[in-house]
This record gives sequence, structure tokens and C-alpha cells, in this order.
Amino acid sequence: MSDSGPEVTVIVPTVGRQAQLERCLSALRIQKGVQRLSVIVVHNHTRKIEDTTYGGDVRIRHIREPRISVGRARNTGLAAAQTPWVLYTDDDCVVPAHWVVERRAFVSSHPETVCIGGLISEPNTQGCINSFMHRLNYMGTARTMKMRPGNIPSMGCGNLAFRRDVLLTLGGFNERITSGEDYEILVRLREAGHSLALDYNGEPVKHMPVTDLRRFVSRYLWYGKGVAQIAMLHGLDWESHRIYLRDLNAAEIARAAHRFALEDLRNTRCHPGTPRLHLPAHVVLAYVRALSWQLGAFSQLRKGVNTRYE
Repeated sequence: MSDSGPEVTVIVPTVGRQAQLERCLSALRIQKGVQRLSVIVVHNHTRKIEDTTYGGDVRIRHIREPRISVGRARNTGLAAAQTPWVLYTDDDCVVPAHWVVERRAFVSSHPETVCIGGLISEPNTQGCINSFMHRLNYMGTARTMKMRPGNIPSMGCGNLAFRRDVLLTLGGFNERITSGEDYEILVRLREAGHSLALDYNGEPVKHMPVTDLRRFVSRYLWYGKGVAQIAMLHGLDWESHRIYLRDLNAAEIARAAHRFALEDLRNTRCHPGTPRLHLPAHVVLAYVRALSWQLGAFSQLRKGVNTRYE
């Protein structure tokens, strides 16, 4: 595969997860078909950072963003980049060997687009949480890919590319929302009339988080808050963003969590071929995820928030 297409910079935010970051950078150091590549690692709210390093034709620049916010970290990398296109991935992701060259080729063949997303897989490894997330994942194949309201594909910053000038014109990522800044910028791109594209043919980026029950609950409390902020900010329909909780009483909490969990279980592939002992745990996890999401969203809706990017 030839090294063709526009120059790109890869941006990787990190929050001090050194082992995961090194695994991510190892995959970037061995990209195939790339003559030169610039990588910017943005250390968000971490005191010690590495020096600029080189690996073959890959230049890795480490910079620090002391203000804690993944949106800020993404914008710090955006400001430091000098290429026409920027590619985003996360420190807990591993990109495939031809990721960069495939993105450049896709840009060349789709000159009308300003944003390109790709597939993201979840590991099918031991442990109930990992197996549940693998079966729940809707970003791993063309068949399972979910479209969000407004015909926005479920693209995330583990595997996302932007034309840099357009992203800068829009003000970059919203730095004030709790989570979902990658979805929120896609909403703004759509509102501005820009074209989004999804590459179904490339090999998925592997999302490989360290997950335990505490992190699992925290993630979905965080996600629920972020979705509620985005819905309020853009005047989006709550129901279509799966925000069902309207009042904080036992009956309403049970109704909202039950509806959310059943939707997940209908959309997972956790039933066919799942070991019998794991299925009850998947059902429990579906309800834990549902309750965390709904409570996170409800807490934000009660609070109200000014999240407009200024």
C-alpha cells in the first residue's frame, strides 16, 4: 500500500496510563506504508511527561495540558498540529498496522468529506465485563453500526479523522462537557452542513480499556451526564438519546433502568453461544449500566448547565 494522500498528525490524549499509552504508541511506531508520521501525545493533568522521541520514521512529541478535560487535551493537540488532517485515537486503543495509510487513501478518494470515522472493536477476553462489552459493542462491524439521531454514525475518537481547518473554524471540541465531546462535535459538523463519512472497510481499532466494576459504573455515570449536557445544549430529543428518567422515585428509576437494560439486551449478541454461567452476569451488568446512565443523565438535567463552547 503506497504512502499517498495528505499529510496527517496523530493526536493521542492520555491521563497517566503509561502502560496503555506505550502499547498505543508501539502500534503507531510500526505503521506500514508510511514514510514519515508526526504523533502528538497530550498529557492531560499529569506532572511528568516523556521527552520527544523518535522511532524509525515516526516523530512522537509529548506536550502537557494541565487543565483536566479530554476536550482540552484534544484541542491542545489540534493547535500544535501543522498538517491539513488530524487523526485521533486514545491511549487505551491499539490501531491496526495500515491505519494511517488507509485514512490518507480514504481522504484522497472522498475529497468532499471533512470528517472520517472507522470501526472500533472491544476485546473478547476473559471476565464478565469484557465479554459483555464485546457483545454490546455496536461500532465493530458494518452490520452492527448504530446510527444516532440526525443520521450521525456512532463514530468515536478512538478512530476519527478531521480536516484541521474546519475543526478549528468550529472552535474545536467543547471543553466544558463531561463526556461525549466526540459526539458533540459531530452534531456541530452536521448543523454546519458538513459531510461525515464512515470507512466500513478498514480494520477496526482495538479498544482495550482496563475495566472493573468501579470503572464500569463511573464510565456510565459520566456518559449519562455528557449525553444530557449535549441534549440540552443542542435542544435534542431526550428519548432518542435514551434519557428516560424524569423523577427520582423508586418506581420511576426502576421503569427507566428496565427500559434501557432491555434495549441493550435485545441489541447485544450475548445470548447465542454465551456460556450459561455468564448470561446472568450479563443481565446484571445491563441493569448496572442502565442505572448508572440514567442517574448520571438525571443529575445533570436537574442541575442544568451552560456548556456552550466560547
